[in-house]
Amino acid sequence: MVYDRCLEKVSLHHLSKMSFGRNLEVAQGLAAAIRNEIKKLDTATGNERTKIDSKIDGMMADLQTKIGGLRGELNKLSQDEKEFSADELKELDKDRADMQTELRRKRQIYSQNSQIQSAHDQNMSKGNQILNSFDDSLAIGNDTTKTQQNTMNTLAEDQILLDNVSKN
Repeated sequence: MVYDRCLEKVSLHHLSKMSFGRNLEVAQGLAAAIRNEIKKLDTATGNERTKIDSKIDGMMADLQTKIGGLRGELNKLSQDEKEFSADELKELDKDRADMQTELRRKRQIYSQNSQIQSAHDQNMSKGNQILNSFDDSLAIGNDTTKTQQNTMNTLAEDQILLDNVSKN
């Protein structure tokens, strides 16, 4: 009976160790997937970027939950395993924090670039309005010049006619 209890404790301990290791691997795999998604943000635009960003938020929340679960499982390990596993967990948590920082930085850069692009688009629009006004002004000036030329031609013809009338 004592032997069975010892065997049961060893088995539970072994299962805890295996469970922790497996869950750590799953969390590390999720962290790798998040890094890949963060890299995709560099080339994504518009709607695609929004979808990727949202997906990353969900993945980051999932990773945070997994890290919390691993912290709970850490208490079930032996002291030696706990120290080693705590270091791995600390490294995973640091990796998560670094990814969160990188994500914030990329969001800030994207936001600034969007603001710059928006200001550029507004300036281009105003520039086009000015060019259109300038084109209209040139057209009015050209019409005025034609009218002036026609008036001068008419006056010259009238002068010729008046000179003919005076001679006769």
